[in-house]
Amino acid sequence: MPGGAQISRGEIDGYTEFVKIYGAKGLAWIKVNEVAKGRDGLQSPIVKNLHDAAIAEILKRTGAQDGDLIFFGADKGKIVNDAIGALRLKIGHSEFGKKSGLFEDKWAPLWVVDFPMFEHDEEEDRWVAVHHPFTSPKDGHEELMATDPGKCIAKAYDMVLNGWELGGGSVRIHRADVQAKVFEALNITPEQQRVKFGYLLDALQYGAPPTVVWPSVWTV
Repeated sequence: MPGGAQISRGEIDGYTEFVKIYGAKGLAWIKVNEVAKGRDGLQSPIVKNLHDAAIAEILKRTGAQDGDLIFFGADKGKIVNDAIGALRLKIGHSEFGKKSGLFEDKWAPLWVVDFPMFEHDEEEDRWVAVHHPFTSPKDGHEELMATDPGKCIAKAYDMVLNGWELGGGSVRIHRADVQAKVFEALNITPEQQRVKFGYLLDALQYGAPPTVVWPSVWTV
């Protein structure tokens, strides 16, 4: 947060409460008063718990300068990404963000690609499909579904404009062997596959063509 060291502790506490909405247990922060002084130039309740190498790496990776404020979290990846991502938007749209140039008033379209195929359900201790179980994996990622599902990337995409999803879609699976591997990654046994999806697996044996699906489009 460039120039963020000037904000009050009360504002930081407010941001701490905000990230709890996304499952975060708290919000770590460091005010960078003087980079050149290293540890002595920082203000934070957690600096005393960090060794010098960690502090140096944090400053290096963030590129923080005198007067900046660093926010970070420690938790499961999804919780940290959701919480810090939402915090970034909140700060950007705040009065501070607008005055300091963090918020840009312009049209900013983008494609979101490389979605993960699966995410781990902690309660049920199994992998579940992020989008749905009929999305094709990225070429070369087929074997990851058996060895490391968390690293498997899907052929899915979203079109986003200024933070709003305009539409999204995916390339559907068109091979029976790949579809079976997805079901296996989702802990669906071969017997269950035949009962629930036998018609689909049979149909794919006949050589279904690759299909790109755009299932949802909104008008702004």
